[in-house]
Amino acid sequence: MVLDYTSTITVDDCSDCLIVLAPCAGSVFIRDCESCTVLVACQQLRTRDCRGLRLALHCATQPIIEETTNAVFHPLTLHYDKFTDDMIGARLSPFFSHSTSVHDFTPEKSELHYRLSSDVLPLNFDQISVLSSHGISTNPEDSDIPFRAGKLGARFVPGSQFVILYFDINQTESGSKLALFLPNKLVVFEVCGEEHDLEQLMSDGGFEKVTDYKESSFAAALTSINQLMLS
Repeated sequence: MVLDYTSTITVDDCSDCLIVLAPCAGSVFIRDCESCTVLVACQQLRTRDCRGLRLALHCATQPIIEETTNAVFHPLTLHYDKFTDDMIGARLSPFFSHSTSVHDFTPEKSELHYRLSSDVLPLNFDQISVLSSHGISTNPEDSDIPFRAGKLGARFVPGSQFVILYFDINQTESGSKLALFLPNKLVVFEVCGEEHDLEQLMSDGGFEKVTDYKESSFAAALTSINQLMLS
């Protein structure tokens, strides 16, 4: 268990272990491990010669697995007293993750070596007790990394003027409308669904598409938002 941000971490030859790593500014390399539960936020994740890993991951780049089988990737939900400070120290954004874009260096046509889950990583009683004794929570309601719950949801970022909204069009009834009554708040809005449904939602909610000539300004604004969260 490491509860201070790091530059790089290598984990070797572990079996049936609970591994909790504070935000890492560089690479986390897991090698020759079996049946381990790993919770980590990092810039890059690589595994090699591993079996049966369960990972709660928040990764700024595409995770890479090699000669790894039966890996399951979950979204990271994590809180301890210094977690937000450690994210800032590691220059990681809570909004930006490629954790579901796993690249398998050694794929097989007949077998998929990993599975993606949108659920919170389930922990047993002993694991929860160990984490609690160190002031660590994996409860989505406590998490300093927003958890995408599927349906419409919102999360206020502590100590900021940010609100994150998640809206899954595919899980709402036809004709759903979105109303925002959030004065003096900057809204980061993430929507999942088909393009034609998105257009209808934007129309119902009074939103406008970003036109081509404004795309560069919009991208710059998003970059500024991200930098503000890391400052």
